[in-house]
Amino acid sequence: MLPAGPGKAWCMARSMWTGALSFGLVNVPVKLFSAVEDKGVHFHQFQEGTGARVRNKRVVEGSDEEVPYDDIVKGYEIGKDRYVMVTPEELDAVEPERSKVSWRTPCRRRRSRAVPVDM
Repeated sequence: MLPAGPGKAWCMARSMWTGALSFGLVNVPVKLFSAVEDKGVHFHQFQEGTGARVRNKRVVEGSDEEVPYDDIVKGYEIGKDRYVMVTPEELDAVEPERSKVSWRTPCRRRRSRAVPVDM
């Protein structure tokens, strides 16, 4: 369990990957957790003298027009001033699914040798 922050309840860490290892008839559930912990110091910004908190606004580049969250899309830069826009549906389509890894190696079957029986 990890602390959620000052004055907040404890929370469980989320696994990055969930799967199972198979050993014949035995399945062993496995969860993969991140071993990285955020140890940075985070500051808020304030206006000097007044102590008023400074907030970031989403504005259109080159103007002061604020953009609502519903009008914001994600894009990936492929070159200087060239972007590919990506929809949430496209991101969901490429999200990795749970994988099934088989670690079993094929067994070699021994050939039965016919042994002559004396009658």
